[in-house]
Amino acid sequence: MKSKLLVLLVLNLFIIGNIFSQKTDDLANLISKVKEVKLVDAKQIADKLETKTEYIENPEFWLYKGLLYHTIYDTPTNQLHKQIPDAIEIAYSSYKLALKYDTKKTYNTQIFSALGYLTNQFMHYGLEQFNSGNYDKSLKAFENTIELNALPEIMFNDTIAYYNAALSAEKLKEYDKAIGFYKTLIAFKYGEGKMYKDLSEVYKNKGNNDLYLQTLLEGIKFYPEDNNLYIELINHYLVVSDVDNAFKYINKSIEIDGTNAGMYFVLGSLYESKNDNINSEKSYLKSLEIDPNYDDAAYNLGVLYYNRAKNLYTHAKTKNEKEKYEADFNKSLKYFKIVEQNEPNDKNVLLSMKNIYRILGMQKEKAEIDKKLEGLK
Repeated sequence: MKSKLLVLLVLNLFIIGNIFSQKTDDLANLISKVKEVKLVDAKQIADKLETKTEYIENPEFWLYKGLLYHTIYDTPTNQLHKQIPDAIEIAYSSYKLALKYDTKKTYNTQIFSALGYLTNQFMHYGLEQFNSGNYDKSLKAFENTIELNALPEIMFNDTIAYYNAALSAEKLKEYDKAIGFYKTLIAFKYGEGKMYKDLSEVYKNKGNNDLYLQTLLEGIKFYPEDNNLYIELINHYLVVSDVDNAFKYINKSIEIDGTNAGMYFVLGSLYESKNDNINSEKSYLKSLEIDPNYDDAAYNLGVLYYNRAKNLYTHAKTKNEKEKYEADFNKSLKYFKIVEQNEPNDKNVLLSMKNIYRILGMQKEKAEIDKKLEGLK
């Protein structure tokens, strides 16, 4: 069965061919085989004609060669479809040669009609190749889409094609190309703050830390409510142990979204690094208020109370001091139990709980922990 593409194009080409062209027998035979969708025969003729000098600058030959390979790509049931996986690229190259040599614009309408189909097909082909891990082919396909859309007869800025091209280039570690695509997308205001984040990551992968940070800060300037940009900055400053800048941006992040338990956990850790246990405790409690099962916050809070209680226990002399360390040990148990529920084999937590039970004289509970610890051996 003829493809929709073939039917639409051949009707127009048939009229044009009869009006404007004096064909050789070989070219007429090629055209006939293409129209009849006898693709194997048509390919044999096209291969032969391509070696003859008289066809090098013949736009009609290149147009029909393009249509032949376009139809091969567009007809999965044909035996040549699997044999020529790059048929779509050969079709495009042929159409470009047809345009180049069609100085009288005899076939202009037909060529651009074919290219219009090809534009969308390159997008689908590119996605197929990307999902199959063939990033070199997907990049080429998306670049072809961009090139086609840039033709004066089309003039369409397909932002999805640019974005897919950027992702393909990143996969291939062709960072300069990816940077170019992301900068174009930023100019188009596509993806808002996400494009700044994606661009910053390319600079980071390229090893340019200055442009990585500069891009994130520029993104925040234009999209001050994009929390992902702040999170990226926070993670960077945590990695390089820049506590002051981490504080600066985590507070801005919380202003934007106060429902992120992880942010309060990180804030608590930062306060703890400054030995500010009062604000550290408040931050961990806020984290658990948002997410009662947040293990990391529960563990750190348990440790915080444990260390405070142990210090009081060591120096306790009065009944009041004893009540204080017992209260803190019980608080510590409360949060260690949250961790134990989710991670029952955490040895550090079990050992801490055992020690608390020992100090508080809770022998039954200590025995249960001893049994668990024995099982872990």
